[in-house]
Amino acid sequence: MEPAHPPTLRIKLSLSRTNRSEIFALITSSKTWFNLIDTVTSSLSPMTTPLFSRLTNTKPMLKYIIIPTLPIIASTIVLLPILTGILLLVLPFLLLVLLFILSSTLAFATITTALYFTTPTGSRTPPKSSNPSNKPSNPRRWDNASYTKQDDDPSPSL
Repeated sequence: MEPAHPPTLRIKLSLSRTNRSEIFALITSSKTWFNLIDTVTSSLSPMTTPLFSRLTNTKPMLKYIIIPTLPIIASTIVLLPILTGILLLVLPFLLLVLLFILSSTLAFATITTALYFTTPTGSRTPPKSSNPSNKPSNPRRWDNASYTKQDDDPSPSL
């Protein structure tokens, strides 16, 4: 009779030498990058915080924007079949331009998202899709109470 759980083999690997020069350069450049982002963010924070708080407090004004946009929405719905016909005729000729605009927008969004995630605010509050675990996304920040050094054990379990 076979056991309920087969035996497992666990290997703990410990590296004790210094890093190679390429790895050391990568670590140094990433530390420099994060220090630069932290410095820029902390110096811009006093200017941007009042602006963002002012923008988030204007949400009640959005209900007054709906009233002028109702005729525009109704006209768009009425003209939708005509616009569809025009797009069917023009789209093949503008396909390269649209692909260029789409790729430029995607590149800009990727770069700005990566830049946001390297800021202190972005590294503390990642979306659930990018970090489903309970550990903070940035191990250089130790301000999360649920993160312990025991969770950081790099030993793989097979």
